[in-house]
Amino acid sequence: MSLNHYFTNPIVMLAYYFWNRISKTDRLGILRALDKSQYYDIERLRSIQLKKMRNVIKNAFHSSPFWQEKFKDIGLEEGDIEGLVSTDKIPKLTREDVINNKDRIVSGAFSKDELTENVSGGTTGSSLSYYLSRHRIDYRSASTLRHNLWTSYRIGDRLATVWGAPADMESHRSLRTKMRDIFWGASINFDSNIVTDDAVRKFAREWDRFRPEILLAYSGAVDFFVNHARDMKLSFAPPRAIITSAEVLTPGARKNIEDFFEAEVFNRYGCREFSVIASECRYHNGLHINAETLLLEFEPVLEALDNRRHCRVLVTDLENLAFPFIRYELGDVVVLSDEEDRCPCGRNLPRIEEVGGRIMDYLKLPGGRYLSCTALTATCFPRARGIIQSRIVQKKIDKIIVQIVKNNDFDEESYNILKQDLAKVLGEGIELVFEFPEQIKRERSGKYRFVISEVAD
Repeated sequence: MSLNHYFTNPIVMLAYYFWNRISKTDRLGILRALDKSQYYDIERLRSIQLKKMRNVIKNAFHSSPFWQEKFKDIGLEEGDIEGLVSTDKIPKLTREDVINNKDRIVSGAFSKDELTENVSGGTTGSSLSYYLSRHRIDYRSASTLRHNLWTSYRIGDRLATVWGAPADMESHRSLRTKMRDIFWGASINFDSNIVTDDAVRKFAREWDRFRPEILLAYSGAVDFFVNHARDMKLSFAPPRAIITSAEVLTPGARKNIEDFFEAEVFNRYGCREFSVIASECRYHNGLHINAETLLLEFEPVLEALDNRRHCRVLVTDLENLAFPFIRYELGDVVVLSDEEDRCPCGRNLPRIEEVGGRIMDYLKLPGGRYLSCTALTATCFPRARGIIQSRIVQKKIDKIIVQIVKNNDFDEESYNILKQDLAKVLGEGIELVFEFPEQIKRERSGKYRFVISEVAD
């Protein structure tokens, strides 16, 4: 693919090229390599993963005190590493492991002065910090660019964001980054933590002046924003594409967002620890995994009610030798795609069908059954009118609280429809308690969780 394909115009291309040279990064080179490798055959992609996986484990074996202890416990010898075809015999790495052992996990082959410390707040309330090498930062940026390009984005496009904390994002940007944004990446930002009439009107005026080509948004935040803007009878010039991330995108939310903005939604799965994990292409046939840089393992969640393959995710970072994330438990659940169903786009990157969210976003029901929030939103809530915002909170295995922020369209009929549909999906023996707060608060991260289970594993 020619370089022209990546940029809005030759001036932006020249500026980006020189910025890469001055910053001594190879993001453009990595991007071009990833553009090629996504079309490699499945066997070649698997071979690349295995080679990188062995390299990660070998590096950890020699230079990470934490992993040296773990490998000793399981009797792993250096000679065993070249014969590894999977990581399933390696102990899992938990969030608590990282919090309690950060300085023992980091590789002694790197000086901390040459590493960048990063922080993930997560959904548990306890922050987690870790290190990134310059090489890994370049790979993260290049991988994100590749997935952005699938949406029709080009470097230099004007962006708008509906995000949890744009001010927080701004504080992490250096002067060099802000200067760089003069040439590309200019954006307007809406803080989804502060959804007031005045804030929405101000953003509408900014949007009208700026005319962004791409909208990047928290899935739930932009859905809520759309409902608010529609009630205010505001309209927005359609962007070329919308990229949603950070929260579960329900079918109803996708349709709501696309109808309002008259633009196509491209869903994405990622996290702070690994950046982009998987993204949709233009065929929306599941999400393609960033397989050249991440190795994903899937552990089944038994007895999912919709009979699809719901699995917990374990991630091995194939590029961050400085801080070996090996079989890291994200706490996320995804639905696997049919391996025989090839995507028409021609990419051979493996896919996941759907992002189910955190395991805390699944209801654990009597008999060991699990129910995802997407199953609830697809089957129970569409028929009930007048719901502005909603949340399911599971306090006990047989008690579920349904919180509804309603408008005047929510009447007795809507209440009865919702109650009947929920009872039908949840089954017998579940106590339903309805609450009607004026608003439902987001988490400190700015994310919105539709389902919160206090009993799920």
